Amino acid sequence: MPQVVPVPSPPVAEPVPLPAPRKVDPRAYVPRPILYLEPDHFPEAPPELRRALDERGCRIPQIYDPEYPPEIETELYQGNLVSGHFKSTAELHWAVLCSVDKQTSLLVFDSSGRLEDTLGGPSEDYDGGFIWYVDEADREHILEDHANFGYGTLKPPPIFHEGVEEGIVGKGSWIHYWHDCQWIGLQGGD
Repeated sequence: MPQVVPVPSPPVAEPVPLPAPRKVDPRAYVPRPILYLEPDHFPEAPPELRRALDERGCRIPQIYDPEYPPEIETELYQGNLVSGHFKSTAELHWAVLCSVDKQTSLLVFDSSGRLEDTLGGPSEDYDGGFIWYVDEADREHILEDHANFGYGTLKPPPIFHEGVEEGIVGKGSWIHYWHDCQWIGLQGGD
């Protein structure tokens, strides 16, 4: 019986692995200006909201990440303007870090662009990078943060909608949750 020699298949291209995160030596930290995005950089936000932010002079500061050069940050980041059902399941709201004249505040708007609440700030923006962030926290996230980090804190109320999470990169976070017609603070990540 003749011996069959398998024909080698062409090599399959391996995916290019992403570089491992670099450890940044704090002594090598090079400050750089904060990247601010215009409201129109967020096409997912309703036009009425973008217009209201623009009329207030809001620019949305982006988180500083020493991993990426500043020239590509605009393409990578579109953070600090998030939506969620922050006050009820019936209406979508928007939380934004709004910087005006290098003073940033955490604001909550309804979808028509009406300012509803100020949850934090104003806080001065310092050149050298921005590390304050805002995000949406769903029920699972809120309960998980409480289970993992809420030692000795009161149990959260029943969670029926999302909360607004704000934090400092590398330091921790906390969650604003609308309950009984007021914002209450809940345990965030640590």
